[in-house]
Amino acid sequence: MITHQRERLARCSYQMHRDQLESHHNRLSASHDHSLRSFHALLAGMIDGTDRSLHGKWAWGSGTGWGKSTGLCSFMRGLGSLYMLSQPGRPWNHHGHVSAIITAARIESLYELRDQMTRADKGNSAFRFPVPAHRIAVLHSDWTGKYEKSEDGKDAPIVLVAHNKLKHLAKRPTKDQEEFLYYHDQPRDLCIVDEAFSENEVGYLDQGLLCNALRTCLLNAKEHPKAHDFLLLIDTLEPLYRALKAENLRQDKLTVLGHQEGMIPSPALSQDNISTLEGLVKRVSPLSQVDKTLLCKFLQMIPSPLRLIRGNQSGVVTIINTMPPCLTNRIELNASFEVGMLSALDPTIKNADDHFPMLQILKTEYGLEGLAGIIDYSDMHITHLQRGGGKSTMKGHLEDLAKEKGSTKEILDFYIKAIKATPEDEGVLVLTYKEDGLDYVEQLQRVFVQAGIDINRMIVDTEGTAQPRIAFTTYGNHVGTNKFRYCSTGILAGVQQRHKADIAGSMCGARKSIASQIDFAEVDLVHQAVAASDAQQAIGRLQCRLVKNGKALPARIYVVHLDSSERTFKTRLTKAFSKAGWTDQTSENRLKKSQTYQLMLKVGEYLKAHDQGTPIKTGVIKEAISKGTSTYKKAIGSGPFSKGVSGYKRDIGSDPFSNQVWKDAIRLFLKNNSEWTRRGQALIKAIDKAGREVEEEAVA
Repeated sequence: MITHQRERLARCSYQMHRDQLESHHNRLSASHDHSLRSFHALLAGMIDGTDRSLHGKWAWGSGTGWGKSTGLCSFMRGLGSLYMLSQPGRPWNHHGHVSAIITAARIESLYELRDQMTRADKGNSAFRFPVPAHRIAVLHSDWTGKYEKSEDGKDAPIVLVAHNKLKHLAKRPTKDQEEFLYYHDQPRDLCIVDEAFSENEVGYLDQGLLCNALRTCLLNAKEHPKAHDFLLLIDTLEPLYRALKAENLRQDKLTVLGHQEGMIPSPALSQDNISTLEGLVKRVSPLSQVDKTLLCKFLQMIPSPLRLIRGNQSGVVTIINTMPPCLTNRIELNASFEVGMLSALDPTIKNADDHFPMLQILKTEYGLEGLAGIIDYSDMHITHLQRGGGKSTMKGHLEDLAKEKGSTKEILDFYIKAIKATPEDEGVLVLTYKEDGLDYVEQLQRVFVQAGIDINRMIVDTEGTAQPRIAFTTYGNHVGTNKFRYCSTGILAGVQQRHKADIAGSMCGARKSIASQIDFAEVDLVHQAVAASDAQQAIGRLQCRLVKNGKALPARIYVVHLDSSERTFKTRLTKAFSKAGWTDQTSENRLKKSQTYQLMLKVGEYLKAHDQGTPIKTGVIKEAISKGTSTYKKAIGSGPFSKGVSGYKRDIGSDPFSNQVWKDAIRLFLKNNSEWTRRGQALIKAIDKAGREVEEEAVA
């Protein structure tokens, strides 16, 4: 490709992209328009065979609603309109023809992309140049029967393929399947990844469950009447079991795992060896089916380097390559690139915000941090209940429902109030976990019906289509779909969370070494960031994915999640949705058990005993409470039974409290006691016994 072709392609595909966005009555802001130009300039540079300076691995982190899918389809249309896609009857020209692979998580998304590329409309300049259908192949391995299997057209210039098919090919490459990765015997010029796709997948098994399965299997194999038949299995698994137990003990209380620490020596096994061992595992009796499945997964991991990561959630991990090595020139269109932090740890990926020169204008001229700041989310509001909402916690709450326990009521009331606060003619999306023995959707529906909510009611969206007012979906189905874009309210009934050992393994994968150093404090941060990434993807299904004149449509989000003390979840999520409002709602049950709440009660007790209608300095109150604390500790610590006293540490007076806890306690006291107010560094009763404002305050 020569320079003028590259520039012409970038202008042509940019104009199609812009025209399509404006066909939906959207007027682009100057920063949004500039980012479109930058996007097509980058793609055109990536396929330039003469100047290869922009070749490599890129991440494009624009937010939901920016137009990433529209942009990639416009680029393919631009290639077709300039005769850069090979055509039957025309000689092949490597420098003039382009081939591409586009991969997405959902098969449904592949067909949506194909339809958008091939759609023709002479009245709309954006659709004036459709890509002929025979130049696009859709490849997938769908076992549900919903989509017709498609293996033809591997030699088409544009191939659409599902993530899972690429992953399977990377794990078990075959010459036959690799054909579509090449075009005219050369690697395809460009790979476009729609949403996140990790170059390395982590194999993860819970350490406790695995060791239990190994112990049970070994005991039963040794005690089997034909124990000699299982010698190969015993000789393979027993050293691994002993190594795991010893390493687990060694890592106790470590906060950092150094380079190479935790690596488990594993035998060199061929696929035939593994198949033989799997057959032996299935013959061990008695051994539960769950344990057999777990051990078979472990055997499949053994050929790769294994590492035990203890932390506060222990697991055995390995790294498995999931991206075919020939796809080195690719761009990842990932709204969560920086939010989730994991992808950003990969040193081989260049973030377009930081490394593509055209995008620097967003920072220097428009005052934005990057692509994520282009869309204005000021009409979005997030209400966050600071309480555990992980899968096991959520399951416990729903199971407690039958027992009418109060701990459940607070969370369920939070969801119910969110639905009732939504206007009757607006849609609500409830996102929860997939069934795992408990049907979370069914249980939530039952709760809502009991609260008087009609879960079968239909409404009409802006396009005149009848839609359920309350829609339900589960994690795993929360990406790559726009069928919930009519919903103005989103309820995240829990936030999907991965085990921390799994996260630590993924961090090693991103850094290209299973043996890299692991700091568990950093793991905690990334753990919350990955949860925020999933929450971002879920929120992006709502009507806020529709942008008018640079502003996302209004949305109300209700989420239950226990954030870290550093508020990492909140920080990462607000980074994704610029200018969105945020309300932190503290769990009353958790609050009453907190140090802050107990300290607030002591403040109230002191003021009740010392109120004389004059200001009381907070420092005096703090000193008096601290003095009482010291006296209390000394009294119980000096007696003959002091070493046996175990309950006193739970009392607020027994533990020193930080300045932040003290400040939070004062704020909480003022919030719950409206008759008191702050004056400088002192507290004063603002209302007398007759209910009249203090004269001095009234005059002020």
